Amino acid sequence: MTTPPNPIQEIPPPESKWRPIVITIVSAFLLAAGSCFGAIAGGGNAVTVILACVFVSSVIALVAGLIWALVTLIQK
Repeated sequence: MTTPPNPIQEIPPPESKWRPIVITIVSAFLLAAGSCFGAIAGGGNAVTVILACVFVSSVIALVAGLIWALVTLIQK
């Protein structure tokens, strides 16, 4: 004897809008902090210039993540 199909389907929970925003902000902050420390302690060689560029780009990513969070807050 076969069992009838279950008429109640499980609906997956909605994905969080905040998870990628928090990941972006936290990772950009950590990258900015690490590259800032590396650029300061670098000693003036070519690696210092690369770390300074990484610092600037990670600060831009941090600001973009904060703007993203602000836009998400306003949309609610």
